[in-house]
Amino acid sequence: MAVPVYVTRTKGFGCLSVVEFVCGFLGFLGIGWMVSGNILRGLLYLLGWWGLMFGLAALTFFTGGLGGVCWAPLQIIVPLASALQLSGEPA
Repeated sequence: MAVPVYVTRTKGFGCLSVVEFVCGFLGFLGIGWMVSGNILRGLLYLLGWWGLMFGLAALTFFTGGLGGVCWAPLQIIVPLASALQLSGEPA
């Protein structure tokens, strides 16, 4: 008796997570989400990231550079969190 074999294709979220982290680190957070097919979420992340970066740049300017203390950790933590969230998405 033949046993049916089911083959499912999964998206390569590991590679997309790397794309998301690198692009986010370079200022384009959300690109990995857009490539994975979640266009709206990717655009919201991208526009929100740009808004946050603009706000932190203004904060850095108006505080004489002290706002950069907030900017540096966020530049790594937010893209990393987004990449980890993307890697946990169901296929």
